[in-house]
Amino acid sequence: MTMNPKDGSESLVASVGKSRITSVVYVPASNEVMGVADNEKLVRVNVATKQVTTVTIALPPVRDVLISDLVVDKNNNLYGIRDDWSGPQQILTLVKIDPATGNNTDVKAFVSAETWYEPVYIPATNEIVGITNSGKKLLRLNLTTKDTVGVDLPGSTEIPCRELIVDNKSNLFAYKNNFFSINNGDVTELVKVNAVTGQETLLKVLPAGGEQDVNLLFVPQWNEFIGIWDQSSINRINATTFNITPVTIKAGPYNYIDIISN
Repeated sequence: MTMNPKDGSESLVASVGKSRITSVVYVPASNEVMGVADNEKLVRVNVATKQVTTVTIALPPVRDVLISDLVVDKNNNLYGIRDDWSGPQQILTLVKIDPATGNNTDVKAFVSAETWYEPVYIPATNEIVGITNSGKKLLRLNLTTKDTVGVDLPGSTEIPCRELIVDNKSNLFAYKNNFFSINNGDVTELVKVNAVTGQETLLKVLPAGGEQDVNLLFVPQWNEFIGIWDQSSINRINATTFNITPVTIKAGPYNYIDIISN
């Protein structure tokens, strides 16, 4: 679907079947929206032609191995995180994926007791940065050196990070909430994160009592963070004033899973 954040109207781009498509990204070089279906298939939608192509991602022929969390770098290379639970320890591998064939090559593998999720790409440092340790830590992987660095987030002990966002100047932000806490009331925040030190700067306390259903993204043309709130409205957050403009979305017989911008 395309969605107009100014009035909430939407229009169909293409129907992609009944499988849930997750980790949706936009690849400028091919003008395609891509996502993962059934943890093993890459679904590609050409924005211009509306053509839908499904490619099986090459995975080891064992159970408990899946692909999640796609991310695109500044050179239009597509990456994914391969989770391997087939052995006694979880092995996470960042892989580079060929969208045409589904073949992939390992970039870096490491043993982890925690998942590595919500990865984003930071052009200034050529790093893929994701969340680990249940929202209390960052894991940075440099695509040039292949080095990994863990960065604790001391400000996220009580209110963990759920999503990461990067603006057009390589600044890193995080959406945080403690909706699963039994000891505290709902707290939802947008913060700026220093990827080197883990220091957080509070930018905006977001509405509580609902849930940010769909990932926040930064739209440089409007200088806004945009996300879908509680399946009922688009929240447009000005990146300078941090004022929120809610836009009611037109309800349909479906839920919103991901939003992206080209």
